[in-house]
Amino acid sequence: MKKIYSHLFTVIYASLALAISACSKSDGSSPTLSMDETPNTKVEIREILEVETDTVGTLGAKIGEKSSVVQKLIINGPIDAVDVRTIHSLPQLLAIDMKNATICGGDSTFTYNNTAYKLYDNEVVRYMYPSRLSEIILPDNLKVINDHAFYKHNGSNPYFTEIIIPESVERIGENAFSECSYLQHVKLPENLQKIEVNTFYKCSNLNSIEIGSKLKEIGTNAFMNCKALETINIPNSVTSIGSQCFYQCTSLKSITLSNTLNTVGHHCFALCDKLTTITFPPSITSVDIDIFHGCYHLTSIFWESKATIPKNFSSSTNHKNQNLLLYLSNSNTLVLDTFIKNIVINGIADEIVLTSTSNSSFFVPQEFKTIKLSYTRNFAYPTYPGEAAGWRSISLPFTVTSITHSDGRVLAPFNANVTGAKPFWLRRLTKNGFENVTQIEAGVPYIIAMPNNEAYDDEYNITGNVTFTAQNAQGITIPVTSTLASDIGPEFVLNCNYSYIPASMTIYALNETATNTQKAGSVFVRNERAVLPFEGYVSSSASSVSASPSYYRIDNNMPVTRSNRPLGPIPTIEDM
Repeated sequence: MKKIYSHLFTVIYASLALAISACSKSDGSSPTLSMDETPNTKVEIREILEVETDTVGTLGAKIGEKSSVVQKLIINGPIDAVDVRTIHSLPQLLAIDMKNATICGGDSTFTYNNTAYKLYDNEVVRYMYPSRLSEIILPDNLKVINDHAFYKHNGSNPYFTEIIIPESVERIGENAFSECSYLQHVKLPENLQKIEVNTFYKCSNLNSIEIGSKLKEIGTNAFMNCKALETINIPNSVTSIGSQCFYQCTSLKSITLSNTLNTVGHHCFALCDKLTTITFPPSITSVDIDIFHGCYHLTSIFWESKATIPKNFSSSTNHKNQNLLLYLSNSNTLVLDTFIKNIVINGIADEIVLTSTSNSSFFVPQEFKTIKLSYTRNFAYPTYPGEAAGWRSISLPFTVTSITHSDGRVLAPFNANVTGAKPFWLRRLTKNGFENVTQIEAGVPYIIAMPNNEAYDDEYNITGNVTFTAQNAQGITIPVTSTLASDIGPEFVLNCNYSYIPASMTIYALNETATNTQKAGSVFVRNERAVLPFEGYVSSSASSVSASPSYYRIDNNMPVTRSNRPLGPIPTIEDM
């Protein structure tokens, strides 16, 4: 791979990205970009021409008879729009080196798609470079890259993947690099103060960018749809981030915000579904709405500002993480976003409410204490005499102290010795199979079933919402989420889980739909559905996917299941 260092705009060959390391000459000068020195490229540049232009408008004469064959052109000296016409007329041109050239304005024009364009001193304008060029080195004295200068510029073959912009550049215009879909890396000049609207819009392969320390503003849609961008550091010079700036940056996992930021626009991080945590610095004075629309994996926000958190701050729709934790460093901060319920103020929360809503993952990045935690689950599966069916899985980040039905009935596992409680089945996986237990402990996966059969008296049948609660006036410590526990059984492993996990060939979830051969809640099936937060899931003990079965039956691991017999009006521990 050829790489040009400071003061250059360079094109890197995508076909070499994994094969050849970046290099430069030992004396610090720029390496020659002749493609015949580069192995494995599809197009080989053999005709290289270097010309000196003493005056503008003479490039055509300097090239002369080489115009039909030149593939790489090195220009030293001034050029104007007449010379740009010449550049566009070269049928074989794939690369251009203007490091020592000077762009000059004037009244002359060049034409693209029947439209005339003028040049300006030390500026790159739209369509100045033919879109087929796969290698471009910009002038050292360049000042401005104008609006749409490289819009949809993807080269012919090979494609360019990296941009290093001359330090002399003071402004990069709107849409300057938008839809450069093969662009992978950008180094911005140190003195650049603003990234304009749509500058890198839909650069779908852009995975890293280096920002100078003097940047002040990032414009609207600047990195929108940059789906490969994984991380970005915003320097402390930045005071404003525009609306939808990182919209649908679906690979963005982490972002460091400027300590001097005072404004963040609406939908700024919307649909960044891999973003997990973010810190808003004390400098924030205002934020817009729908900042985190569709950020299901955003599990925590650290808010160090005194500014009010507005209504619909996270999202005005249901496309958000309902288990989100908001850490406040100031107890006087006003939170108008009524959706955010889990608020930790200086390490203390009054109440934490958890849900298994799709995509709403739970993760604790910083330990805190809370007076009360609760989790509600709906139960509706029927249970059957002597059969392993109607089971659900559960794994919670707290030890449960009370369980209640929505109608007020107190519930407890069989043999838990809770006065007046209606019983249900609770089992934990051991090396001998599932065994009855009497307590739901923090960080442990279980299977659970509520009595639901017409043979039982109504007061013992449990359908609808059940709430699991922990409460302590002295506070319950919720530790940082680390590696979650797993229980190993004779056939498979049952795993604790607080996250949304998409369906896959290695993840087994309890079946939700009854079939002719399997009742709901009777088998762990792979690749059938996603696992929701606070559900346990099974992983195979087999050495490979191909050696793993398509499902695991619960009754094969249930030594306490008794033979089929008529049920009485009151459920017993041996009925399931």
